[in-house]
Amino acid sequence: MHNTQGREVSVPGGQQGVQPTRVFDSFSSPKLDDRDLEILSLVTDRPSTLLSISNRTNIPFVECLFRARNLQQRGLLRKLSDTCNANGLYLYVAEERPI
Repeated sequence: MHNTQGREVSVPGGQQGVQPTRVFDSFSSPKLDDRDLEILSLVTDRPSTLLSISNRTNIPFVECLFRARNLQQRGLLRKLSDTCNANGLYLYVAEERPI
């Protein structure tokens, strides 16, 4: 289906119109910023929970969660185990690899 100027087209699944393009934000950026580096520096020698990291850095918890996932996908951060600590929080540690 071709979209000519001024016409809306049907898209499979019942959606209409042009699909939005993905916008890259600081959470999905290929470059690490100061907050990413701060998170990694806190967990380099001592495993920490995301709640602890959030409290120590003044980064909102949800932002810490997104950043941790991004850092995990890049192989820079890992969850120590699939079990939680006594408070129900996972411990994270920085991977020993160059940034």
